[in-house]
Amino acid sequence: MHGDYRLRLVGTCGTAEIFWARGRVEVTTSDRPMRVLDLPEGRRPAEEALDAFAAGRTPEVGTRESVAVTRLALLAQASADRGGEALAWSRDAD
Repeated sequence: MHGDYRLRLVGTCGTAEIFWARGRVEVTTSDRPMRVLDLPEGRRPAEEALDAFAAGRTPEVGTRESVAVTRLALLAQASADRGGEALAWSRDAD
């Protein structure tokens, strides 16, 4: 399916895989079999941001949040590359 965006979250006791285009989440845990949860109707990937720009308002997820989550993802990757070393969030980058 074109545009079948997915996100897999892996934890110590299970996984959740979000299938955006199919509108579902598959959840598997160490103590329960896989179950499927339906997602509420969503929007296309850039729809909300483009609608906000056209209306002259700030998108639901603005620049500040986007930069913060990118920093968090990069910090998590750096920690994983160092064998799970705990890394501090630098206040200098705020």
